[in-house]
Formats: sequence, structure tokens, C-alpha cells
Amino acid sequence: MLRPDHGETEAFFPRPDVAEGPPEDDLVDRHAVIAAARRQRLRDPGLAVDRETLERIADAFADTDRVAFESPHPAGLPGLYYTPEEAADEFPDEVRDRVLEYAERNADVIGGVRFGWRDGRRMAFVGVVEDLESHNEALTAIGGDRVLVEPAVRSERDLHALQDRVFGDAEELRALGISLASGWPKPSDGIVELSIVSADAEQAARILSERYGPAVQVGRCVASWWAEVPRAFGSWSAEGRMLAVFYPLDINGEKTGRCDVVELPDSVICTVTVREPVVGLSTRVAGYRRTSADVELREPLGTREVIDGSCGEARPSLTQLRAS
Repeated sequence: MLRPDHGETEAFFPRPDVAEGPPEDDLVDRHAVIAAARRQRLRDPGLAVDRETLERIADAFADTDRVAFESPHPAGLPGLYYTPEEAADEFPDEVRDRVLEYAERNADVIGGVRFGWRDGRRMAFVGVVEDLESHNEALTAIGGDRVLVEPAVRSERDLHALQDRVFGDAEELRALGISLASGWPKPSDGIVELSIVSADAEQAARILSERYGPAVQVGRCVASWWAEVPRAFGSWSAEGRMLAVFYPLDINGEKTGRCDVVELPDSVICTVTVREPVVGLSTRVAGYRRTSADVELREPLGTREVIDGSCGEARPSLTQLRAS
């Protein structure tokens, strides 16, 4: 089979979600900034979302060059949508370190430490299972009003032990029709949240509840590890009855799928699919690699066009690209 050198003449179509981003002149408007700021700040109840605050954020946003790197519908990158006072507010590093050290020393009763906002100031929120008064006194001595003690249902150490127990039972759960994709403690809720693969979500949740109690909950359940989706290809090469089409494969966990072919008198329609990871398999590494799908035709390709079945468009051969 003829193999290309994967040089610049090989056409392929990278997936839109791994593109490098919009051009720098693709600026957002004020309404998009305000909408994105509201979405981001609603995730933290300690940040105000009234109109006056959002207008001030838009003013500050417009005064910087960060606007040049956002698409028309910004996703709300962390740290982007703050008022000038919030942006200038800093949580002392020494307080952060001492709070975390205290939590580690008292792991049996500390239900997690999170850093967030309250009334526009950065704060440390410490969950405590028991004896809140004494721990509040000790933590206030460390961080003053920058530290807030909250009641917690379970200690973070207990949640980690429960997580280890669940994943230690992975083979038994698989025999019951439950495959574990991922899991993590959520100290603020006092639970271990799981992502699982199971054909019956209700039955899986019931089994997990009976084995581990209410502290283990299913956050996401899918029926399969993989979803097969069409993928556009960019070019092709042929030798006799053998045809190869070239397309991008996301290195973030994707696998090759099928290449279905329909042969017509004047064209060959190729529909390429890839298998995308549905849950738990993503590496979170951006990028893609060139790959190919090889098929054997009933007759030599000859002068017939090669059509991309994902969109119905004719694609060029490597020979055509190199001659252009």
C-alpha cells in the first residue's frame, strides 16, 4: 500500500475543539463579557453578580488586552472576571500553608479545606466533623477572619478510605455490571462521587447504595465506554484496488473506528468513524495525530471521485495536492 510521508501536502481536518483558538482580532463585546462573568461568578456564592458589579468587571476587562484572546462566547476562564478590588485581594501564603498543615494534623475530624470567596474577599473554608468551637478558636488564631469553620458530615480521611474500598471492589462490581471509570471525595457534600459505566443506571445506583450506604453516589453513568462518531478525512491515496484515506485522531483518548465504503460507477463514498471516550478515559492532553483507514475496493479506483461520507464532499488525492 502506498504510504505518504505525512508532509505538508497531506490534507487533514483537525477537530474544532483542538484548534489553537480564535484570531486576535476576534474580540468579544461587552454583553458577552457580562454574560460570561455572571456564569463564572454564579459558581461561587461568595461573589456578587448584581448588575453594577458586572458592569465594573466589564469596564476592567475592556482596559486589558485579555479581550484579544477570547472567542465571542467566552467560557469564563478562572481569574478572568473579577473587580479590580477582587483581583488585588491576595490570600496570604503563610496562612494558606498553616491552615493546610493544621488540617493534615487533624485529618480525623477535618472534612476538607477549600479556598473561595466571601463578600469579595478570598477565604479558607474548613469543614470540621466535631468539636467545632475548639477548632474554630485554633483556626482563627492562624488566619483571623480569613478562615471560616463549617460543619462537615464526614472527614476527608474517611472519604478517601471509602474511595479506596470502592475501587478495591472493582472486580466484584464489574461482575455485577458496574465498571468504575473515576471517583473522588467531595468533602463539602460528605460523599464519594463516582463516574461509572453500566447498562442499568438505576440498578447500579441501588447496588452501590446497598454496599456502601449514602456516602457513595453516582455523579455520572453511561452505557458504554465509547461513542462512535463520524470523522471528516482530508485526502486519500490509491494503488490498484487499495484505497487509504487520511484523517486526524485526537490523542486525548480517541481510537480508530470503521471505514464504510459504497462504490458507485462515478465515485467511491467513504465514511470514517472514530471512537471517542465517553467517560474516564481522557488524558486531557491537547493535540492530534495523522492516521489512515485502509480499504480494499471491488474494482480499481480509476478516475472515480472519492467522497467524504461525513459531509458529501469530494476530497483530493495526495497526487493532486502535490501538483497544486
